[in-house]
Amino acid sequence: MKDENNKDRNFPTALIATISFFEGMGFNCRSNLTLMLLTAVLFMCGGSRMLMAEDKAKENTAPETSTASTDFDWCVLVCPKTCTPGKEFEIRIEPKNLKETTRNWEANKLPVHLFWSGKDKWGGYLSHFGSVEVTKGGPIVIKGKFDLDEKIKNDAAYVCVNAYLTSDWGDDKNKAADLMGPKIEIVKEKASAVPAKPASN
Repeated sequence: MKDENNKDRNFPTALIATISFFEGMGFNCRSNLTLMLLTAVLFMCGGSRMLMAEDKAKENTAPETSTASTDFDWCVLVCPKTCTPGKEFEIRIEPKNLKETTRNWEANKLPVHLFWSGKDKWGGYLSHFGSVEVTKGGPIVIKGKFDLDEKIKNDAAYVCVNAYLTSDWGDDKNKAADLMGPKIEIVKEKASAVPAKPASN
């Protein structure tokens, strides 16, 4: 900042010296020369300030996040915005008031499943994603993956996370808490091109 101020103070001195030089070379049009030099100086100052403003704007622009958070009564669910069949991804569940929600840790089993959906209609159950037994508070991270069978491969466009708390792994009816997350877009890998077979003679 100090250097920039010094440079600004040196502009008049440099300008006067430049004018004197041109006058010594035989130029007598002092006013026109002064106007030209002032215009050039202002142009350069304005350009540098515009560049500085652009740099600051870039610094202040937040990078686009690849996850989405959804707030439920009993937790915050953090999911990726996209996923790819056969590739592992993770979800994060940030419980609220977990001791109360689990009925004093009685319903502390947390199964997580995936459901699929088409672009225009709901699909159904897809697969089990993961399970964890909750024994304390704090964020819960579960990693898993899924595959699409031939029956739904062309129709499936999204997956949704279904998670709930229960006292028995086999009991999906008596749930202490339940959620169905937002749609996660399925990004399918492009099939690699099959090389053409050489023509037989």
